[in-house]
This record gives sequence, structure tokens and C-alpha cells, in this order.
Amino acid sequence: MFNKLILIVLFSISIAHTQAETREWGLQRLPDAPKDNKFSETEMALPAIPNPDTGEWLDLYINETHTGNPRILLDSLQIAEDNSIRYLFNNRSASGYNNITAEGVVCAEGFFNSDGLLQKTFAYADLSNQRWIIPRRSEWKVLGGKRNAADPVRRVLYEIICVNNKITHVNQLRKALIQEAGSRR
Repeated sequence: MFNKLILIVLFSISIAHTQAETREWGLQRLPDAPKDNKFSETEMALPAIPNPDTGEWLDLYINETHTGNPRILLDSLQIAEDNSIRYLFNNRSASGYNNITAEGVVCAEGFFNSDGLLQKTFAYADLSNQRWIIPRRSEWKVLGGKRNAADPVRRVLYEIICVNNKITHVNQLRKALIQEAGSRR
């Protein structure tokens, strides 16, 4: 009996150890990633602080119960050399307060055997002082796939950018965002 218990414990430890060695946390496979699966982020300069009341802001429809008014500045859309999509985002509250950030997303495959989205906030806008506030520690976060309800706004971006489209140009990206956001209303 004691020998069986020891064998079960040893077997469990060996399985856990094997899984810990083979599981790679973080970025596993990205579109056009190097063979060593290392994601190398492209450094890009931050744009000027946008005016939240002027410019070509696109309102994103999230769902019928979402109370905020998330918006993307279409003029800010860029596709970086690392295939990430960069944009200025205004997560305007239901009360009308502007929360502008410079963000990026990357469509990724292979996260825990499902597709997913990586998201990073590069800076927060200080509208009073017209400056960007850079977070001390900003990393690419795995947000999961389209069924992930933890971040409904980014889930909509995932569905528009990653699921149905293979976007390679900014004009395709603009068109997809406009068509998908407009078709949801």
C-alpha cells in the first residue's frame, strides 16, 4: 500500500515537472515571428496628445449593456514592423470623462491551445498638462480569445482585427473597424 502511494506521488511530480518544462509562458507563436519564438517589440514615438472632441474618433459598439463609450482615433492607426497594431484609445466613461491611452494589440496563436490577443498600454494621456504619462512597468498581456468576457472592449477589437481578417495595411484596418463597428449598431 505504501509503495503504491509513493509511486502515485512520484508519478504526479514527474507529470507536473514535465508540464512545467514544456509549457512556455508568454509569447509562443506570433504571426511572422522568428523561429526562436521571441517577440521583439518595435519602438515607436508617441504622437501628440489628441483632442478628445475633434478628429476622426470611431465609437465602438460593445454590447447593449455596456455603459461606456470606447473610441479609437482612426488617424492614429499604425501597423508596426512587429505586426502589432498601434492606436490611440479613448475609454470615455458613461459620464463623459475622457481616458485616453496609447495602446497596441497583437493577434497571436497558440496560447493555451487557443487564439488570443496581446494588449499593451504604452502611455496614459494627461489632458490637463498635455503630456503622456509612461507607466513604470508595461508589458504585453494575454487577453485570450473572443469568448473571453474579462475585457469586453478588447474582445471586440480581437473579433474585428484577428478573427475574420488578415490585415496587412492601415487602410484595410480602418475599413474593417468602420464596417464592423457600424454593422453592430
